[in-house]
Amino acid sequence: MRAKVQYFILVLVVCILSLARADDFDISIKPVELTGELSADHINVIYADSLGFLWLGTSTGLYRWDGVKALKFFKESGSENVTAISQSPTGEFWIGCKDGSLAFTSQQKLISFQPVGYSNDTASVSDILINRNGNVWWSTYGSGVYCYYNHLMFSLNEHNGLTDNYVYEIAFGEEEKVWAATDNGVNVFYLDTLSNTLVPEAFPAELPDLIVQTLVRDHEGFMWFGFHQEGIGYYDPQTKMFYKIKDINDRHLSKVISLSMQNLDVWIVDSQHGLFYSKTSALGYSCCHPV
Repeated sequence: MRAKVQYFILVLVVCILSLARADDFDISIKPVELTGELSADHINVIYADSLGFLWLGTSTGLYRWDGVKALKFFKESGSENVTAISQSPTGEFWIGCKDGSLAFTSQQKLISFQPVGYSNDTASVSDILINRNGNVWWSTYGSGVYCYYNHLMFSLNEHNGLTDNYVYEIAFGEEEKVWAATDNGVNVFYLDTLSNTLVPEAFPAELPDLIVQTLVRDHEGFMWFGFHQEGIGYYDPQTKMFYKIKDINDRHLSKVISLSMQNLDVWIVDSQHGLFYSKTSALGYSCCHPV
């Protein structure tokens, strides 16, 4: 018999205090009780696709949730503890697992991906991305960042420019650059295909918390960060400024471990307060709706 699990989706009701981005934003939080088949306690990572499905990486496998029912995708071998989810430009979903293994979806199954030269017993996968050229990027908890390009594998770690080997998430920015959230701030780098090397760049903005656990780029090009203790905020690459979102009445997000954005939808996982949903726009948050 399927267990009926009750969990809370905390809906973020957000008001813009000023259209000028120089000011912080205030938010208030309203809990909404919801029943479902999955336990929010076991969600490691979330991904919202363009069709409206929410993909959940859990300690028991990969699920596609339509708001009512959850469909599980079974893995051929290895760990089913999914710690990373991404979608390729051609439509496949890719995952990384706690045991370091990689896989991609085919119908309702997960096909293992083992690039030459990669040992998946070093560290668990924290994030995975595929660009328009089919290059596969993934980050790890302890071994830095890897890139599989043109049948060659590259790595970036503390020995060649990364500020910390413990990387929570990666995201694509402008000009084929890759952003990394680490235990020691944000890193920006790119693959130089002429020299076949990963080249790091300095991140110019000061952040309220050096432990950056999640990051995602929105449709306007702003890079959003989730922090270990300081909630969420975003970075504007044009002004090179960081803007923090704060709350009122001492009720706030704190340990944000995952962010997902699709169009105007924002999904946030806070390890202390649960799953959040809201709406956002280029000028900041707008009124949100309960799920």
